[in-house]
Amino acid sequence: MRKSLALFVAVWLVVAMGLAGIATAAPTTDFNNPVNSVGADPWMYYHDNDGYYYYTRTTGDNLTIWRSRTMTGIDSGERKVVWTPPSGTIDIWAPEIHNIGGKWYIYYTANTGCGDSCRGVYVLENTSADPFTGSWTSKGKVAGTGAGLDGSVFENGGTLYFLYAGYDSNWSSIYIAAMSNPWTLSTSMIKIATRDQSWESDLVEGPEVIKRNGKIFISYSTFPCWSDDYRLGLLTASDTANLLNVSSWTKSSGPVFQSSAANNVYGTGHNSFTKSKDGTQDWIVYHANTGAGQGCGPRPTRMQPFTWNANGTPNLGTPINPATPIAVPSGEFRIEAEHAALTNASINTKAGASHGAVVGYIDYSDSAVLFKDINAPAAGHYKIHVRYTNGSGAASTHNVSVNGGTPFAINYNNIGWDTYGDSVFETELKKGYQNTIKFTKGVNYAEIDSIELEYAGTSFSDNFSDGNADGWTTYDGTWSASGVAYSVNAGTGYKAVAGSTSLSDFVYEGDVKIASGGDAGLLFRVSDPAAGSDSLKGYYAALNANNTVVLGKFNNNWTYLTGAAFTVTPGTTYHMKVVANGSSIKVYVTNMDTPVITYSDSSFAAGSVGLRTYNSAVTFDNLVATPVFADNFGDNYPDGWAVYAGGWGVSGGAYTVNAGSGYKSVFASSSFSNVLYEGDVRITSGSGDAGLLFRVTDPGPGADSLKGYYAAINTNGTVILGKFNNNWSYLTGANMTVTTGTTYHMKVIAEGARIRIYVDDMATPKIDVTDTSFASGSLGARVSGPAAAFDNLYAESRA
Repeated sequence: MRKSLALFVAVWLVVAMGLAGIATAAPTTDFNNPVNSVGADPWMYYHDNDGYYYYTRTTGDNLTIWRSRTMTGIDSGERKVVWTPPSGTIDIWAPEIHNIGGKWYIYYTANTGCGDSCRGVYVLENTSADPFTGSWTSKGKVAGTGAGLDGSVFENGGTLYFLYAGYDSNWSSIYIAAMSNPWTLSTSMIKIATRDQSWESDLVEGPEVIKRNGKIFISYSTFPCWSDDYRLGLLTASDTANLLNVSSWTKSSGPVFQSSAANNVYGTGHNSFTKSKDGTQDWIVYHANTGAGQGCGPRPTRMQPFTWNANGTPNLGTPINPATPIAVPSGEFRIEAEHAALTNASINTKAGASHGAVVGYIDYSDSAVLFKDINAPAAGHYKIHVRYTNGSGAASTHNVSVNGGTPFAINYNNIGWDTYGDSVFETELKKGYQNTIKFTKGVNYAEIDSIELEYAGTSFSDNFSDGNADGWTTYDGTWSASGVAYSVNAGTGYKAVAGSTSLSDFVYEGDVKIASGGDAGLLFRVSDPAAGSDSLKGYYAALNANNTVVLGKFNNNWTYLTGAAFTVTPGTTYHMKVVANGSSIKVYVTNMDTPVITYSDSSFAAGSVGLRTYNSAVTFDNLVATPVFADNFGDNYPDGWAVYAGGWGVSGGAYTVNAGSGYKSVFASSSFSNVLYEGDVRITSGSGDAGLLFRVTDPGPGADSLKGYYAAINTNGTVILGKFNNNWSYLTGANMTVTTGTTYHMKVIAEGARIRIYVDDMATPKIDVTDTSFASGSLGARVSGPAAAFDNLYAESRA
């Protein structure tokens, strides 16, 4: 039975990878806060013209902007440092990016070096339609303002208004003025809110605007960032009132958003507001700490939807516990065709279309619709749903290329120009935003409304228990599926390919039984298959009745790469496994711990999986392909890692953390049951232990706040294995020399109840025990005591 666990994708932080050999999770559209590990003063803005969320935050020493097709995936989106301050300019705080009159502006706080009296709000301008291109020009300090911080702008009734926290005898208060242009005030500043309530303290700053149903609301921060009581208040005015008159504004009777000790969220200060892509939901984006007393530290960015009170004011609710899943924003993984890059095609307004428009006239040899910057939350297999309309009078096609790969056709039924259908294809996407899908002219005509990503969970699996071979395309030979296996008669180069798969880095395995002489085995990274013995491109790992295992490749001809001696007995079933990760190829037979072939070749990076035989009748069964997990932090970003206490970051090409008690980071978009997980661990200073977390669930702040296993090296001269169930239980250990500053390669193999731990010697485990407490979960890293660095982390499922 062919299986594909369908679940709509969530943010890369928490997609449950229900892979074969990997724990199957229930369908979910959830993510967990926070969405990054550092994120003070977050500003997020959805630009409907191009379909991107734009984001910026306090970095302290530059202005960086991010953009992403998804709100929840912003931290793994494209990013660019657009401005570095001149010498003597410091404390670059609270930036915001706005599009005003078709131009881009960034408002930011800066200090020229003499303390608060030199702190002010400045602005940059970019006239390019794309803020990631063009140049940013300084317009200087916002003219007409005094010392202060946290500038923002909004439009009402055709007038642009400026808000900021101006310094005064009350430390700071909220001021407003009208503007003649985006960098110049046209009126004097008017104070509309100051610290005058018992629930306010020290500072009133960080004004942010949201408008709804004829009212304007300004959220603002009170209490300083170093206080756990850092919170939000609210000002309200009618949009027809004189906004420069203090009497037009009403202050809330208490805080509208504040810390929740019960939910482990503290210091809910400076925020912004945005909407879901389909415009149906309102979201607050804010920073907060994961524990008490963390002050003005990293303050990771969080986001959650909010509702509205009966009196029309926003009901921001309570900050959601990091352990509690949140439904992703509505329409999160849909990309409108009108936001693609078009070549010799056009946008047409159309009733019934998502967002009111389609892309049509993809009618010429050079026509193209290129969806760029598709942000996938995890590397793996996806279904791509194409919403289309076709009234051409006949079935039609487009040719599709994913990430520059070989084009293939997708089909559209003739359903009429005012009716919408769903055509689906499957492919592999890379983690992060650097994915592209390109549509070009096929047969007849169709219009594209949108595409939407669906994480397929299982990359590919087929045990043929349903008695058919749906999805397989055969090239020569007589192939037949029963409720037991997939069989083919003897012949020269007969092959079958799972046509809708496209994988790059993966584990592909299955059972192979040769009836007589010749060879048979697994095809992978296949493209351009056709009838004919050597008519394909890709790799072939095979058992040969001459008692060898061979690895070779096709480029419409056969090239032998390498081989190894192995007894092959006709009529015997052998379990084969291929692990392809970049240029590394490993082939296993029977023994899944030790490869019989290890080889490096970079000829083919991605493609389909398949089967082949040469001069032997063969049966194949229990075929499974799953993506691998790998992170060497070579991009200098810890995309996908959720932090639970500690100062985690990338330094020197490794993932580092400062010394602390039970600091952990979890790659929540992994969920393995039987797993091989390995990586480099180096204790950089201090004493204690550092190592690998696996089968992790329910992580939270606090040294022991998780469920799962922990394998670690300890400076007391041991390697240890233990488990957490929101408390620590030591399982076992072994003696070894552990030297601060030395890198140790650790490997965990967890298969069912058996757990083996290796350090440096990958052949002989230092620990080999059984425990049935936890069957599946995420991967992670942890320290208890020392500072440490982690690198070259890799995981693959085990059958």
